[in-house]
Amino acid sequence: MRGNNIETMFDRHRQTLPIPIAGLTPAHSQPRALRRMWRRWHAACLASAGLISAALGMVVALSPVAVEVFGDASTIHIGSSVLQRAEASAVLGSRLYVGDASILVVPDQHGWRAAGATTLDGKAALGVCRLEETAQGATESCTFTLGEQTLKATDVFDASNGRWRREYADGVTVMFRVPSHDALVPIPLPLGHS
Repeated sequence: MRGNNIETMFDRHRQTLPIPIAGLTPAHSQPRALRRMWRRWHAACLASAGLISAALGMVVALSPVAVEVFGDASTIHIGSSVLQRAEASAVLGSRLYVGDASILVVPDQHGWRAAGATTLDGKAALGVCRLEETAQGATESCTFTLGEQTLKATDVFDASNGRWRREYADGVTVMFRVPSHDALVPIPLPLGHS
């Protein structure tokens, strides 16, 4: 060492420390390819994700909600309403259920016939249906009176997914769900139509 000169104590030529001038990254670093791609396309990716989310939201909001309709030995469940079986009915083999609505179910040669009465949206609602079980599930043809309006509908039960699909003559479609462990019942009420 030559003397006590402070400049000679440090060898500054071997130090290669980049000093950032603009920003926190050294001037010689290159952004990675993924970062460059994100910087270029992030707005389009976020807009696409937003449009897809909006479309899925519309599908969920507009898809019909299936009301549960099923029965057992003493009750018929229609959504949150429970109809109880009455003590006795005048027709042999028939069953009368009462509650928020009244439904009379009578066996016939090929299945069941049912009549129902209730009030929907302040209007008197009456209906008659004929339920026939098939190998694929069941079918039901119905005629309703809702206030002054007469409606006809065809119901098809798909046993593979446990759903009734009711299609009114005017094109309105309604879905009903039957839990797998419960029995099919006729639906002689104009549910899902206003």
